[in-house]
Amino acid sequence: MARLALPGATAVVVKYTDTAGAEQTLASDAYHLIEDMLGSLVIPAEAATWPALGKVPAPVRVEAQHGFANAAAVPAGIRSGVLQMVADWYENRATVGTGGASRTPLEASADRNLSRHRRLRFL
Repeated sequence: MARLALPGATAVVVKYTDTAGAEQTLASDAYHLIEDMLGSLVIPAEAATWPALGKVPAPVRVEAQHGFANAAAVPAGIRSGVLQMVADWYENRATVGTGGASRTPLEASADRNLSRHRRLRFL
């Protein structure tokens, strides 16, 4: 079982170093990618047998793709929040990066648009 660092994985490839020291790719039917309340998880398939691993540091690597397939798939709240923030930063270029700027009502509005899409993870 492997918990991925980020939630919302859409594609996963599991690679490992075998006992001969060669990199191999685990067959995709040997594991399942599931989402639970903590995020993405790779678990063994019920009838799968996992290969013997080489004696190297970190013999298993999981490559995962996260995010949206294309711009049209991005939820409207995220698009709106990002556009609000960029427009505000552009209009108020003089205050960005000075360290003394206070939070503007527009930033708070953008944050509300983005907050429902935010996932928090406690370790």
